[in-house]
Amino acid sequence: MIKILYVDDEPVLLDACRRFLERTGLFLVETALSGEEALQKVRTGAYDAIISDYQMADIDGLALLKIIRDKIPDLPFLIFTGKGREEVAVEAFEHGVDFYVQKGGDPKTQFAELAHKVQKAVESHTIKRELSATEEKFQNFVRNFEGIAFQMKTDGTCLFLEGKIPDIIGYTHEDILSGAIPVISIIHPDDETEFQKEVKQLGIVPGFIIDSLIRIVRKDRGIRWLHAIIHNICDNTGTILYIQGALYDITELKTAQDEIAKTEAKWRSILTKAPATISVLDRKGNVLFLNKSHPPKKVSDMVGTTAHEFLAPDQEQVLQSVLDRAFSLGEVVRFESSVKLGDTVTELLSHQVSRILWDGEPAALVVSMVTTERKWLEQNLRESEEIYRAIVSASGDGIAILDKSGLITFGSPKIYDIFDIPREKMMTGVSALNFVDPAFRRMATQRITKNFSGDSGPETYEYLLRKDDGTPFWGELIASPLLDDAGNVTGLLVLIRDITKRKNYEKAIADSEKKYRTIIENMQDMFYRTDLDGNILMISPHGAKLAGYDSPDEMIGLNTARDIYMDPDERERFVALLEEKGSVTNYITTLKTKNGRPVVVSASSQFCFDDSGKIVGVEGILHDITDLKRTEDRLRESESRFRAIFESAEDAIFIKDAQSRYTLVNPTMEHLFSKTADQLLNMTDTDLFGPGIAPELRVEDQRVLRGEVIRQVNTLPINGEKRKFHIVKVPILDDSGIITGICGISREINGTRVSE
Repeated sequence: MIKILYVDDEPVLLDACRRFLERTGLFLVETALSGEEALQKVRTGAYDAIISDYQMADIDGLALLKIIRDKIPDLPFLIFTGKGREEVAVEAFEHGVDFYVQKGGDPKTQFAELAHKVQKAVESHTIKRELSATEEKFQNFVRNFEGIAFQMKTDGTCLFLEGKIPDIIGYTHEDILSGAIPVISIIHPDDETEFQKEVKQLGIVPGFIIDSLIRIVRKDRGIRWLHAIIHNICDNTGTILYIQGALYDITELKTAQDEIAKTEAKWRSILTKAPATISVLDRKGNVLFLNKSHPPKKVSDMVGTTAHEFLAPDQEQVLQSVLDRAFSLGEVVRFESSVKLGDTVTELLSHQVSRILWDGEPAALVVSMVTTERKWLEQNLRESEEIYRAIVSASGDGIAILDKSGLITFGSPKIYDIFDIPREKMMTGVSALNFVDPAFRRMATQRITKNFSGDSGPETYEYLLRKDDGTPFWGELIASPLLDDAGNVTGLLVLIRDITKRKNYEKAIADSEKKYRTIIENMQDMFYRTDLDGNILMISPHGAKLAGYDSPDEMIGLNTARDIYMDPDERERFVALLEEKGSVTNYITTLKTKNGRPVVVSASSQFCFDDSGKIVGVEGILHDITDLKRTEDRLRESESRFRAIFESAEDAIFIKDAQSRYTLVNPTMEHLFSKTADQLLNMTDTDLFGPGIAPELRVEDQRVLRGEVIRQVNTLPINGEKRKFHIVKVPILDDSGIITGICGISREINGTRVSE
């Protein structure tokens, strides 16, 4: 509902206009009989637009316009007057009036025109305010961008440079813009050559993108890791106009990743030295992983074999039954077996089997302990305990042990550092949940219960934790059940690491990249926003150019179904798909430019919402793929011609891969060997001609794979006969010029069959 203040010193006209406007259901009209009364109402009330007569007793319409413009510059103002002098209209527009509507003629017609102009003025001011807000958001983004954003011409002229430049590289904006510090001079020497190659491609290859990690040397000689995302911007002809991108400082994340790799290596070392034999089996009992083996056998000899081979004959079925239970029911199963070591020695083992994921596929984790030499095991356990105590004391991670009640029974020194706990304060007997944020305590309780039930192995969690003084921080926890000799869970070993910096940095990278890609990169395509009826509210400059219009303003208010889609019904189908899926990606449709020329685009769009969550329109990005569609059509036509030649040729035509396996043959080849194409595929010359001549043919293939073109006559045994062929072989190259296979054409030389 648009709220209007209508000012006129003619009461009859004032009331008639008010009643007409309010009868439309679009307006709420307040009236004033003089300019002074209007000013008083403007001071105390809020209005969406003002309509004023020109000639009034106290203050004329132009004077009222000037006063209100000084106080409320963006309030729509319309002059509605019977005075039609040209100089009045000119002066009104000079002072910023939105519309000048002349009284007279049919009342219904003139009030309808007035209503239309009010709507248009209010919509125009609303769009201007939204554009101003959007620009402010963009400026805020640039000011608060944590990386370095830039745009330059292909000749190196910098058009835009913002971000945390001194913080990241140690130099000032002026150092870089003036050329006093060449950009290449701060690239780490080990990365300089590769980076220069990629930058060179940016200037000559349209659409080229750099997405890589590089090191730089700061002014203070410190080394920082940066994530560089740089691309070029081209016009419709493929001419490179600009180069732009962003650099993100990921030094802390890179350091964290290196630390994770070191920790993984440490635990891998501990695993290989563990007193238990740990293996991973597939559903059929095949060994996928083994941490150790008994001499003289090596681990590499045993991986790929089946675990059944090492069991007594009467126990093979037991193992298979255990695996079936673990895989189908997810149970943790324990059983005992005997394993033969040589011809005379048999060792007794106890096993615990649980289902895990291995390389993304279901597998069984088997932990096996020797029970025939318990004393030896106890001695090794004591030695291992000393080793583990030393590891715990020196570990960079906090280590805690919990009992079944969730109470802490042991805490390593690092725990005190992570949670800022005074050294004199005892941790034993304290509930571990005291250090978990209330929002995560229920989840933590459920997971502790699950761990003690014996239904899970080591698991990694991320919780919001609380320090001793209540300060929140993000922690990564790895929980592993501790088992007694009977396989019962007696405690829970928990490794704790503070990952607050990593979480903050990952979020910052994700947020920055999302904003950067949405606001900067996509502007080279058509970005648009419409209301629910399909009327255009916003369009990017490049989008207007793509549609054949001089400016975005020319497209504002156009209806997409009527003015943009080649098929007006297409928008209805497009919106129906949006309602079904919530968003649409790579939707191919045909639009029309201002002069009616068709443009094929790929649309990625979604609904836009107001602050209350109500759908108010559609927004998205349209990418011009007209040239791509033409190329695809020509490619299909070319492929069809090639297929016709290939299928109808009287010569035998074949293609081999780099291992000399046949990967494609034509019908003549099938007829020659009396075999189908499916039978010939993946065969070699040894399979077709036997071991006698195959080595000679393999030598020829190797020459072709090195780049030669072979033309020669070969006598080949086919179906018991020796037959003579003229054969041409040429190398096949991929898009980068690398030889990937061989194409051959074989023509039989008539009358040259040689009998055995």
